[in-house]
Amino acid sequence: MVASPRNLFAGESPILKFGVLSDPHVRADPMSAGALRKELARFSREGVRAVVISGDLCEVGTLTELKNVMDAWHEAFPDGRNAAGETVEPIVAFGNHDYHDASYLKAKPISEEDRKLGILFNKDAAWRMITGRAFEGEIYRRDVAGVTFVAAHWTHFDQELADWLEAHKAEIPTDRPVIFVQHSHPRGTCFGKWYHASTPVNFAALMKHPNFFVISGHSHIANTYEDAIWQGGFVSMAAGGASGSGGRRYEYNAPVRPTEWPKVGPRHMTPASSGGAQISSVVSVYPSRVTVCRWDHRYDEHVGEDIDLAFPFRHDPQHPYVVADGAAAPEFPAGAEIVLEEKNGLLMPDKTREPQVHLTFPCALSVGPHSRVTDYRVEISRAADGVKLVERLVVQGDVTLAEKRTAKTPGFCAFGRSEIPSGVKLRAAVTPLNAGGRGGKPLVREFTV
Repeated sequence: MVASPRNLFAGESPILKFGVLSDPHVRADPMSAGALRKELARFSREGVRAVVISGDLCEVGTLTELKNVMDAWHEAFPDGRNAAGETVEPIVAFGNHDYHDASYLKAKPISEEDRKLGILFNKDAAWRMITGRAFEGEIYRRDVAGVTFVAAHWTHFDQELADWLEAHKAEIPTDRPVIFVQHSHPRGTCFGKWYHASTPVNFAALMKHPNFFVISGHSHIANTYEDAIWQGGFVSMAAGGASGSGGRRYEYNAPVRPTEWPKVGPRHMTPASSGGAQISSVVSVYPSRVTVCRWDHRYDEHVGEDIDLAFPFRHDPQHPYVVADGAAAPEFPAGAEIVLEEKNGLLMPDKTREPQVHLTFPCALSVGPHSRVTDYRVEISRAADGVKLVERLVVQGDVTLAEKRTAKTPGFCAFGRSEIPSGVKLRAAVTPLNAGGRGGKPLVREFTV
């Protein structure tokens, strides 16, 4: 199991500790950098020697916004040093918002003002603002305390990356972890196959490097989900959203998690609140492993247990979510029951009123590391013969927050009365699932409407 006991590495000192965040989306208003300031200040206290920002530093990609980012940086790292007086290196990969100003996003003609202020048109000035150096190209390498970082800016992590890695292969270590940074998740890795993934060319290029530890953002999906870590040929980790992290995106009426971005059709319930955590991580590189410590700055607390990834990294193409798949299933607390109510509710997205049956139940809880509940499979069947009539997958509310907060939020599912027969004894079963889809013991209740 990849999530290793803490005492297994007792006495081992890290080669390097670095901070990770993504998508702060700082705007022209300096106050919009508030979450970023908290995250960078913690990194300083933690004694990081580098900070990875995997894209979308800015909202519309202007030098004015970038100045607010760098003001927060200099506040946390005066003279480029952390609280211990050590130099701190920024490792930045620009994202789509950094490379597109507001007019560009709206597909309007690019004005002279856009060209004057946009990072996309002033890369050298932007890079000097961040690093004090001239722009180093769309893909660049940096070595910090013996650890190699490679970063690729937006739209330059496909064929250009494959060519760059081939041209620079003599400079890229193979006997220790290499940290690779891009904005979009590599295709089919973090959280599965879905809309915000990069191209097959990008994936194929990275698959040639099993020692790569890839960090990406873009989705804003919280890395509190244990399937944020993928190990199918390299390591791919979602950074979450520094300005606010949401839950995995799928249709809440769906019987299974889809493999692609879902089309939103009529549904009988609104999406659950994910909690909106402001996520960052501290990653420590040791001789024998890489450790990830996740943090929520909304409440200033850990989220989930630390994740230890032994090096050389273990890879399993058939079961790449090694952390999630190796975790136990969550279980409902003793005495938990399903509460059923017949109420009027909203049919989404039109928000028309309809009669509904509401199921409410306590939050299921972890029974071991990385086993927290993320979803519930809710099934309605005929009690007489067990024939399943309707099935729904719903998320646990506040799932991006620490479990002590998630546990205070009941689980919920709604069915339209049109989906359920009247005058027939029915059976409701609610099964709690961890991020890997492993289910605990279901709650069951028989009822008639």
